[in-house]
Amino acid sequence: MALSVDQSSPAFLVRGATQVRDLSVLDGLTAKTVADGGTYTLYDRDGNEVDSGTTSDGSVAVEVPADATFGGGAWEVWDVTVGGEARRYRFPAYLVDTDLRDTPVTQPQLSGVFGARMTGTVSYQTVILLSWRGLLSDLARDGRLQGSAEVWSPVVLWKCAFRRTVAALYRYFGSSGQPDLVALAVQWEQFAAEEYERLRVRYDTDGDGDADTTAERLGSADNTFAASPL
Repeated sequence: MALSVDQSSPAFLVRGATQVRDLSVLDGLTAKTVADGGTYTLYDRDGNEVDSGTTSDGSVAVEVPADATFGGGAWEVWDVTVGGEARRYRFPAYLVDTDLRDTPVTQPQLSGVFGARMTGTVSYQTVILLSWRGLLSDLARDGRLQGSAEVWSPVVLWKCAFRRTVAALYRYFGSSGQPDLVALAVQWEQFAAEEYERLRVRYDTDGDGDADTTAERLGSADNTFAASPL
């Protein structure tokens, strides 16, 4: 049986909170039933069990202690029965604080680049959130920054997040065959990469993986926006 999992990965779980995790398994486009009584276990980066529970309708409530190890390297392990067969699914997870779960970049902030498109009734929140989570994923894998607690702040990451989000939106808008927008996406991806390198230099000047400089507040006043053809 060729099954796939319809689930965002990695998971971002908030420390000090109880949240519901869902497992959706598909056979092609058809949803398969995840039998009750399966086991879910969350492990931290050191392999210690953080929490576990029994699944019901493919869901489980997970309580993440406030003192759980912060950042990436955690794992979700599902031992469940699907279609009469025992299966194990293992997904990476990040244990974060509440202020990191949702992106600090908002549609109104993006109006400086995209104009009225960002202040209309259409929501681009999915693209914006995926861009933010991509940044957190890169940060968690970065040997020089993953252990630098000062970096894990919406204020510190805002500028880089903003530039990555603009790039992602230009790619989204240009996906219908507009090469000028794709070219702008490439340009903003370069802006974002340059800002990410500034973070690495600012918070880890000696490359030892520890923050060793003073945090600098970043805000909209520190940004200039390229003209948009939209």
